[in-house]
Amino acid sequence: GALDALAYQLDRPVQVESAPASVLWGLDALGAERPLTRDSHGSVALEHPLAGAVGLAFSAALAFTVVALTTLAARSARPSDGRPSRGDPRSARSLVLAALASVAACAALGPVLSPQFLTWTVPLLALALAWRMHALAAMTATACLLTLAEFPARYFDLVAGEPTAVAITAARNAALVAALVIALRSVRDLSLPRLPARRAGFSSAARAPARSIAPVRPARPR
Repeated sequence: GALDALAYQLDRPVQVESAPASVLWGLDALGAERPLTRDSHGSVALEHPLAGAVGLAFSAALAFTVVALTTLAARSARPSDGRPSRGDPRSARSLVLAALASVAACAALGPVLSPQFLTWTVPLLALALAWRMHALAAMTATACLLTLAEFPARYFDLVAGEPTAVAITAARNAALVAALVIALRSVRDLSLPRLPARRAGFSSAARAPARSIAPVRPARPR
């Protein structure tokens, strides 16, 4: 049932297109042991002495990111005074952005990243465009375009460890991680308490220059 499906996913090794795989390919470029490919769980996985440690580090980063996004979204819904902020557009934005970023985090930091997983980031891209979050939109769009450049034309080159295909996939994964960092910072900014607005009358009076009062001269006797 559901537990078997969960155990199946947790048991999957590092897949050749994932961010942990890019780290293993990078270790190969630095002169470390070259990862080996093998078929596993319906995809191509990488075998390497550090594959377990790298995969565990990314899993911890994924868990931390989801917890951080959840905590920040909850903080924006309940500000420092402890009262629920009903109708606050910042709270609604934070919740939506945190939810979509959490889904994107599973693609960016998970041990498996198939090309179809990039469809999970399309709602985040649409949201970034609508809210004029240009850096987030640029990184998400870049990840999608690099995925199209890698798959299907260069997939088997990637499996063979061809440098160009490895570099394209690594750049895609880096763009996904960058988009996730931008989204996390945006949710954090939305969770920060806002300064209380000044009263209009007080602020206008404070900005108005003081008028000089001329002394009253006594009337001359006739």
